[in-house]
Amino acid sequence: MSTTVTESPGTRVEVEAVVAAFDAKWRAGGPAAAFVERWKDLLDPEIRLVQPQVPTLVGYEAFARGFVEPFFALMPDARGEVLGWAAAGETAYVEIEITGTIGRRMVKLRSCDRLTVRGGRIVERVAYADPGPLLAAVALTPRVWPTFIRMQINQRRR
Repeated sequence: MSTTVTESPGTRVEVEAVVAAFDAKWRAGGPAAAFVERWKDLLDPEIRLVQPQVPTLVGYEAFARGFVEPFFALMPDARGEVLGWAAAGETAYVEIEITGTIGRRMVKLRSCDRLTVRGGRIVERVAYADPGPLLAAVALTPRVWPTFIRMQINQRRR
């Protein structure tokens, strides 16, 4: 089976610009409020976010409250770096490594994020990641258990 992807030069330039911005925004890290503000120009207001351990989130407010705030509550010094990427049409596959600490434990998370780009904005992000390193660090750091438990309860309520 073969698939042909047709893309205009404009689409390729648009996707390249989005991936470069994605990298820059993750490299800048937190705190949570600054991280949220930084993404306003790149995420569609109705962004759809799919990732392990979190229910599917829809909308910019859900991005802020359901992903960014809990994530930076657990790992306040989180920063990311794009390691590589490939694109076809309006879809980019971005390999990212996020590093930070939980308690005093260094955590490295790797993900391959599938970004759908339209009009220079990300309309959907699906993360293919192993949450194991994050969960192991949480399990070994009792002082973050209350934060993690609150995060899990709040996500289940959404």
